[in-house]
Amino acid sequence: MTSGQGFMRIKGRTGADWLGYPILVAALFVARYGHSASMGFYEDDYTLVTRAMASTWPEVREFVSQLLLSFGGQGRPLQHSLVYLLSWMAGRLGGLPQAYWIGWGILTLNASLAYGLLRRLFDPAAAFAGALAFALFGGDTTQAFLYHSFGLQQSLTYLLIALHLYLSDRRVLSYVFVLGSLLSYETAFPVFLAAPLLAQRRGKPLLRRIAGHAAILAAMFTAVLLLRLATGEQRVAGLGFPAIVTVPLLHMLQGTFVSLGTYLYRPLQVFQAFDPEMAAVLAVAFVGLAAGFWLVRPVASIPASELVAALRARSLQGLSDSTRRLLRLIGAGLLMVVLAYPLTFTIRAYAISGRDTRVHFAAVVGAAILWACLAELAYGLALTPMKRRLVSGILAAYFAVMVGFGFVVQRSYVQAWELQRGFWTEVVGLCPDLTSGTVILVDPSGLEDPRFIYANHWNLPRVLEQVLAFPSDWESPPRVFRLAPGWEAALVTEGGRFLLDASTVVAPPSLYGTVDSRQVIFLETTGGTLRRVGGEMIVDDAAFSIRELPQGPQPTFAPGFLYDDLVGETAPEAASP
Repeated sequence: MTSGQGFMRIKGRTGADWLGYPILVAALFVARYGHSASMGFYEDDYTLVTRAMASTWPEVREFVSQLLLSFGGQGRPLQHSLVYLLSWMAGRLGGLPQAYWIGWGILTLNASLAYGLLRRLFDPAAAFAGALAFALFGGDTTQAFLYHSFGLQQSLTYLLIALHLYLSDRRVLSYVFVLGSLLSYETAFPVFLAAPLLAQRRGKPLLRRIAGHAAILAAMFTAVLLLRLATGEQRVAGLGFPAIVTVPLLHMLQGTFVSLGTYLYRPLQVFQAFDPEMAAVLAVAFVGLAAGFWLVRPVASIPASELVAALRARSLQGLSDSTRRLLRLIGAGLLMVVLAYPLTFTIRAYAISGRDTRVHFAAVVGAAILWACLAELAYGLALTPMKRRLVSGILAAYFAVMVGFGFVVQRSYVQAWELQRGFWTEVVGLCPDLTSGTVILVDPSGLEDPRFIYANHWNLPRVLEQVLAFPSDWESPPRVFRLAPGWEAALVTEGGRFLLDASTVVAPPSLYGTVDSRQVIFLETTGGTLRRVGGEMIVDDAAFSIRELPQGPQPTFAPGFLYDDLVGETAPEAASP
């Protein structure tokens, strides 16, 4: 049987294997959005998502048009445009809860596209296992993060559609869609290089097809790279030699090992966080997934015993077409994982917690194909119905645990949102005397950082002006900065001003500068709550005058867009130092 015949055989199957779709979608919802009602905004959300939700349509239209015309957004105009449009839509639909529903819809679309792709390549049960590996991927822990679900996930959408089109012999259209991936979040783009390996076709030899395919992708990448350089995109312009060669090679090695290794590491984290809620989640997930594997039964067997015998004999001669197809798909899946990392210059490839795990974002497609191969091998070794049911039970139990890991991540998101709400409620109560140019410095020693997403971290300076509405004629809105570890040694400049840069604060570089100490409000943590230090601040045994809470009534500010989400109807009265 040729590979093309194998596709027709799998595509032409009938039965209940389509029922895998609703079970897949349900597993995705529980793992990523089970606690979404208690989740909020985080980190990058405050740069684009919240601002777009508060914008009018003319403002959105102007932002998107300027972005596209200038090839802006770090050379990713499609990414930032869609983030802004989807965020604006969520704001019109109601706000934060609706934003998470839209995010779930995007992830559901990608999981469905991935499942459809796997059904074209594998036995139904193996395809279902691969689709679960895609939906419950543990390498990237940012799927529910609004900025990422609105911005990064679209890159996967374009890639998956391009793969479908490529397998359907609509090559030109496939290149159009994968270009969308390059203009959204470029790390998914190189994965498409492995597309010719997904199907062996008659006619032109495989190596010639790969060479022609690679030449087209190289030309597309070069054109976009030159356009980025022409528009002054600094991350590209700043790449030097030999880093431009050594970093991709190192990341391909590290990232492949780490992303695939998380499938083993994440279950350990689930059992470390085990409690009654987790037990209930695992039990329900197991029942649902076991039902899914019972409905999506394997109907063909890859002769895995044949492959094992060939490996023992150290010879691949005489293998059947179906076994050769499986070997080719294993190679394609592994290559796709490796190709997820050449363009991850700015992030460490060994990240396993927090927002930096987006470095593994594009590896999910190759990982899903490898899981489908593994499942098909396991079913091939299970030569009796009882053994196949055992394989299905083991797969159901494993992926139930991966659903549990989704809850581990969600708990961090819930905790981070609670910490942010408490923080901003206290800040508003402690700092009623805000003026143009006021800088609030926060000692980090008492701030808590959840494992999988930051709370009150680098994007603090962009939040206060969205919590309170300041006069439009203020030249510099009040900003809150989290001090960096060891800030005392570098805070004071030779002129006696306070320095705000990478050595003293955790903040976007565009907000660096200096400030007169008399414009500073200093907050420290005492007993788990913030306290304002008034009048004088000691830095390296030197005293500096800082803003003291004045007596009498203070100016009031209208609530900003984020006031209700982060502070609520009432804020505490200003406390005396």
